[in-house]
Amino acid sequence: MDRGLPIQSLTKTPTCAPTDSVLTALAKTSGSHDAIIVFDKNDNYQGVFYAYKALFSRPPNRNEVVSSVLIHTPYITKKTAISEVLQQMLTLHLYSLPVFDAEDVPIGMVSAQSILEQLIQNAPFSEKITGNLTIEEPFVVKETASIKNVYTVLRRNRKSRIIAVDNKGRVTGIIGRRDLYMAILSPTKKMRLRHNDKKQLMFDKEWITKLDYELKTIMTHPVETVLETKQLVRIIQSLIKEPTGSLVLVNSSQHPTGIVSMRSVIRAAYETLTPKKPLPLIITDRKKVISAFRKMELEDMLGNWYHKMQSRHAIEKLELIVDALYNPKHQVKLWQLTLQVYFPDRTSKHVTVKDFLLRPAVSHALSKLDHLLA
Repeated sequence: MDRGLPIQSLTKTPTCAPTDSVLTALAKTSGSHDAIIVFDKNDNYQGVFYAYKALFSRPPNRNEVVSSVLIHTPYITKKTAISEVLQQMLTLHLYSLPVFDAEDVPIGMVSAQSILEQLIQNAPFSEKITGNLTIEEPFVVKETASIKNVYTVLRRNRKSRIIAVDNKGRVTGIIGRRDLYMAILSPTKKMRLRHNDKKQLMFDKEWITKLDYELKTIMTHPVETVLETKQLVRIIQSLIKEPTGSLVLVNSSQHPTGIVSMRSVIRAAYETLTPKKPLPLIITDRKKVISAFRKMELEDMLGNWYHKMQSRHAIEKLELIVDALYNPKHQVKLWQLTLQVYFPDRTSKHVTVKDFLLRPAVSHALSKLDHLLA
């Protein structure tokens, strides 16, 4: 199954210098997970820059230079297993990685697209991957909504992308967090003078005004849609062939019904190559308010914590109990969590947390449990 890494030439990957501004580097990317190789003036390899790290790991600063946000990727060689490369891509949120020789010099790039193209040719694999594929629930807003409102919704709901629809509910665009940031960040002088076919709305520093723009004014990329009735393996093949980041599933009326992202396909491929035993995790949703997608997010958080703690403690079971308080409009106003860990000797420890947001509440509970078990 593992036929080796499909390595591509470095010449196909954009490059920049450590002293370049972050905005200059961002202008060379087309997505949040694209790699840019960083070389110094003597052509010595310095690391990798990508939008996800620059924009989403902490508040972006338009005055930063590339050297402040570049990373050193894991040591990948021609002999590294495909499953290990996919795992690193998922961990870093970076879908192309440099491949090194014995002297730690990059000799090429390996991308998620090239790996998936190779794997999907194997008929048994293509059948199995669909069983591990997660279809995300679409998060929908009107295309006339303001950037300000959409940005707030994305942050509050921890979403990476949002679907824009017209007055009849038909899909007109898909907007990611990078699109919103790029619409309001100020450009460098070089970016001002660029001439291409893409809309540039970040040419001035009046970003407060830009927040009032309608969402449809920054929808510069055509949205890729596919009928929900299409076979899953065909949907995966479509996404790999035209790697736009995400495909929007629609019904016969062009209303969005789901999203298949490149990340979900990478995860499905990784899980197909490395089947795991079910983790001893229990999530109890007392008020039945957590969506299936949000539950998977929580399972990821608990699973990562469980794997980290396994080297220090023998854990038999980890249980998260989620309760919610409502306001008069029957909207959740406060989350109340109890996180309990059980040990083989039949002892247990627990922490309780209250927060206005669910994901930060779980993070806080895991941190408290960390401290309790230290």
